[in-house]
Amino acid sequence: MIKLKDLLNEGKTGNDFIDFLLLKIQPTINDIITLRKQKAEKEGERFSAFEEHLTELTLKYDLLKALGIYTKSGDKMIDGKVSNSGKGALTIHAIIDRDGERFHLNTDVIYAGGYNIQKLHFRYLTKTNLPRASSNPEADKLKAELTKLSKGDALKKEIEQFDGWIKTNTEKAEQNSKVSDKEILKGALIYTWDDVVKNGAAKNYNNSKEQFEKENKQYLNNFISNWKSMNIKSPLDYAKTLKVAKVKLEKKLDALV
Repeated sequence: MIKLKDLLNEGKTGNDFIDFLLLKIQPTINDIITLRKQKAEKEGERFSAFEEHLTELTLKYDLLKALGIYTKSGDKMIDGKVSNSGKGALTIHAIIDRDGERFHLNTDVIYAGGYNIQKLHFRYLTKTNLPRASSNPEADKLKAELTKLSKGDALKKEIEQFDGWIKTNTEKAEQNSKVSDKEILKGALIYTWDDVVKNGAAKNYNNSKEQFEKENKQYLNNFISNWKSMNIKSPLDYAKTLKVAKVKLEKKLDALV
């Protein structure tokens, strides 16, 4: 049985053919990971260590699922060649010795997924006289490991949710910061001294217009200050708190690697 850690470190599986495949496909896997990183950076997104790990694991699983079905323990690779393919990424040719009998395997590794970099992967078009096995335990093992990483997908969705909340609160604060004091005061209860006198409330200010105007000015200033605190400062503070929580989630995600 090929161990997961060995699948991620080509040349150590104990199977000549699988070692050869992993070694030769690695540069092309690296190219796909680089493309995904560049796309994420261009769009202002984060391509985490977890996503890089998952991408490599998935691409190697695709390879093992497609070609592992033709190999088994004890196979010896007599010869192996790789060339650029007119049909896609690579063409792989191998001669394998099994119990003293030689077999040929040719496979074209082609890109699939169209123009969507995030869905870019490999397909394998294989011709061989090797008998097809009834099971592929190494691929099954790797698939089980990928299933375990589903926790990472949940964390990714949670991080995306935090991104949405951060964006909403940041945009709210930015929009509200453009509101003038005059616009803010449209929501305040504004009275003139004449209104106070007419309503018989002058005694509340010791019948002093000067005192009323002083207290009224303070009231209006407090109204503006409270409005800005609630509609600008609070959303920004909340966004800051969300960012701290998001970093913790990202660390959890990276720790899954």
